[in-house]
Amino acid sequence: MPMTQLQKLLVAAEFSALLSTCSASYGSRPPTLVEVWRGGDDALTTKFADAIERGFSQSSAFTPSTGRKPHTLIVTIPTNVTWKQVRNRTQVLYTVNFSSDDSQSLGTSSGACWAHSLVKCAAHVIKDAKAGGSPLTREMILTLSLFLGWPTLHGFYEGWATLRLVLFHGYR
Repeated sequence: MPMTQLQKLLVAAEFSALLSTCSASYGSRPPTLVEVWRGGDDALTTKFADAIERGFSQSSAFTPSTGRKPHTLIVTIPTNVTWKQVRNRTQVLYTVNFSSDDSQSLGTSSGACWAHSLVKCAAHVIKDAKAGGSPLTREMILTLSLFLGWPTLHGFYEGWATLRLVLFHGYR
């Protein structure tokens, strides 16, 4: 039997409350490993990638990594950034893909900024990377799935496919 809109809202509210409780009890955790990959190779894309890498290295939530280690967030600039002249300035338009170390797509970040302030675009990418929410452990996922009546983790993923945060930070 399909869930009504009210039932979905109630389940979402219960899930949110339980997630807050679980996350609060989880405590601090080590920063998420992150790698920045570049598909584009022009000068503007390289400057953009460098700004993203600097931003991640300055963030307490992330630690730069190499070698596609487990639980690493892969940030990919798939192609050269695009740009357009607006009067006497260059506007940069970008799309960045987020994926897990096992190539699971976790979403995208896109936006625009001026070429002379690529740090603003980088800050937006890092903000989007952090938006995955609190990290979850296997135990939290199992607790949540049982709480919501899903007997397996598979059911949890099917039921909450839009909750990218489970895969986003990996589970420990």
